Amino acid sequence: MWKMIEGERAKRRQGMRTDLNIVANLPRCESGKSRDIAAAQVGLKPKTAEKALAVVHAIDNLTTTGNTDQAEELRDILNT
Repeated sequence: MWKMIEGERAKRRQGMRTDLNIVANLPRCESGKSRDIAAAQVGLKPKTAEKALAVVHAIDNLTTTGNTDQAEELRDILNT
């Protein structure tokens, strides 16, 4: 979820120049990769968050296909 939110925020940041000395009273734009920002939101390192997201997608696919036992097993591993 945080990755999607930060991805949208990254799209809005695209094209914004941060190297200009603009004196106007404008809100500052955030810098950094959306995956890094999203991972920080949940207290994980970016690669760990990517791996966790892959496991969550696998759990969703297993649940959709009716393999709830395997999905529950993965969920237990992920949450330990």
